[in-house]
Amino acid sequence: MSDVERSVLDEAWGRIPHTRETSDDPGSFTQKRIERVITLLVGPACLVLGVQAFVAAFGPSDEAEGWHVPLVVGVFVPLVAMVVACAVNRFARVFSGLFAVIYMVALAVWPVATNGGQAPSPTENPWIFYLINVATVATVVAFPLPVQVAWTVAAPFLFGVVRLLQAGGRPEFLLPVALDVSFALMLGSVLVTLTWMYRSIAANVDETRARAVASYAQAAATAATEHERVAVAALMHDSVLGGAARRRAGSDAARADARREHGA
Repeated sequence: MSDVERSVLDEAWGRIPHTRETSDDPGSFTQKRIERVITLLVGPACLVLGVQAFVAAFGPSDEAEGWHVPLVVGVFVPLVAMVVACAVNRFARVFSGLFAVIYMVALAVWPVATNGGQAPSPTENPWIFYLINVATVATVVAFPLPVQVAWTVAAPFLFGVVRLLQAGGRPEFLLPVALDVSFALMLGSVLVTLTWMYRSIAANVDETRARAVASYAQAAATAATEHERVAVAALMHDSVLGGAARRRAGSDAARADARREHGA
């Protein structure tokens, strides 16, 4: 790329507002803002659902003795870390991914943790149920789209399986569990779809914006090249005229000298 093209491209980007978030990568101007909005929304949303689950955890627990406190601490500490990380925009992906993984592990050990505990009720959900969509939202921040979709499907179905295992497959649990799984699956799908849509829009905006800037840079480079060509042509024209004037002046001086010599 020539110096002219580089200069006009810099001028093109200079016409776009720059902030600390976009100075390093001007091609992701909108995407960075969308990502920040997502993390800002995930924090409060997870906090609300987390508080609901935390209050439910203080009620009668389904876990056997010695399991309740470790599970609550193991799930809610990463959740609090995720909420704080999303709020301050530091390590949000790390702590969101950590919570999503730990929650799935907690779901997987739920039948073991509740073995020998209080008999479950088909009309009351355990505290761990209220965090299903929190785990889904956490994957929106931490993982790419295929993993988000997998988590959105896997978390509700895993809850349904472990809930039925906890209940010993009693038929009165089938309908409530099916409704809970369906609700969690639909809500998670909506959340993942919305974030995917906003990210796609942001990527398209940045792509269109980059193309517009590139077109402007190309047009400006062409105009600058033409301006240089005209300037060089004008300089050559002035140089030719100057040379002709000097030659004419020299000829006039020579004729004047010849006349003076002839007159003498």
